Amino acid sequence: MAGPWGPPAVEQTKGSLRAYRLSLREQLVLGLLADGRANKDIAASLGISVHTVERHVANVFGKLGVHNRAEATAWAVRHEIGQSTT
Repeated sequence: MAGPWGPPAVEQTKGSLRAYRLSLREQLVLGLLADGRANKDIAASLGISVHTVERHVANVFGKLGVHNRAEATAWAVRHEIGQSTT
């Protein structure tokens, strides 16, 4: 079902979550962001610069139609992305 910003960013298929608008790296960044990680920590985890993380976060916000980390985290929780189990 399409939302106000176009088609949904994820599709539920037979119990597995398949992202089709976010790149793999954007999905990873969103998951880490949803787990409460700071940009510096995300950069260290992925072996990329903080500037690159900032760019990925901006891209994620644009693709999901959210305006801040709280909204992105809420979106990720609804779609079961991130959410550390430890």
